[in-house]
Amino acid sequence: MENHLSLNQQIRKEDIFAATNKKSEKILHIIRLKGFEFEEGKIPFSLLCQLSDQIRKISEGTLRLYIEGNSLLKRGTMPEWLKSSLDFTWSGLSKGSTILKMEAPLLKDTLMSIQYPLFNELGSKDFSKDTAFSLAMAAYQKAISAEKETDLLDKFLLNEMLTFRKIVAKEKTSIQMSCPANKRKAILNKENFEKISILEVTTPPPIKVKVNGKLDMMKHSSSLLEILSGTRIIKVKLPENMKIEDIKSFFGKQISITGLANFNPAHELVSILLSDIQSLSQEDLFFTQRPKVLKDKTDLKQLISEKKDKGTDKTKLDSLIDEMAVEEPIEVMLNALTR
Repeated sequence: MENHLSLNQQIRKEDIFAATNKKSEKILHIIRLKGFEFEEGKIPFSLLCQLSDQIRKISEGTLRLYIEGNSLLKRGTMPEWLKSSLDFTWSGLSKGSTILKMEAPLLKDTLMSIQYPLFNELGSKDFSKDTAFSLAMAAYQKAISAEKETDLLDKFLLNEMLTFRKIVAKEKTSIQMSCPANKRKAILNKENFEKISILEVTTPPPIKVKVNGKLDMMKHSSSLLEILSGTRIIKVKLPENMKIEDIKSFFGKQISITGLANFNPAHELVSILLSDIQSLSQEDLFFTQRPKVLKDKTDLKQLISEKKDKGTDKTKLDSLIDEMAVEEPIEVMLNALTR
């Protein structure tokens, strides 16, 4: 797999750049199915539907996380930038196991003026060749490699990734995805999904927090803000019932916000879905630094399990909840997390 063009000799170099140079600015992606019990160069319609659905969901979740800081898929009308980014096209089917060709639009065209400052994390200097699907490949690769300090993974996305494992449940089956133009790739098989499953279990779920900092508006966005808390810039997503105009008086000021915090696998705060915003008060000074919602190598569910099995003193858990700045009573959290 070192040479992406060697997936099959039938895939020629000119095929790749023919797709790249179309007016629609779509580039070629290759999906190779290995070990499946159907004739090479053919694919059951039911499997094609499954692939289409999962690729779209993973691509949407990764792009939402990348732009908004949360991968949770939402119902209702999609924003135009997301809809355009997911305008994928099946463009070919060939033998050699079974190879599917798909084209996807470049993010530099579909996102246009939307601010996306994280491309430096992807290890690619030429991010102009990325698509929503190649971004999903990068996220898959990070999950398989168990990279924790990344803003390309969260609990929801890892969970969504695992739904793909039903397709490659058998030992010898695999799905090999690549984007030759930017050299992104990911191999999905039973072994790699076991690695993703471990990472998903240890990644913290969203939780309500309170944090202080200086509020600013992200360029070219009507629903995203950022808050400087300590030395870290955290994305703040506005709820659908709130507009920028409603909170413009808080820009550039020290404020206190409450919301649902989302974390990466390293337990680092990635974003907050805003629920309330207030001017900073003396009582809020405790939260001037970003909240240590989950300490290094500390898992709340694990603490609860220890408490049940070993009779851990309730004071230890109470202390952790205080540091997390969680507003719900401990009994409510225990009930929610142990259902």
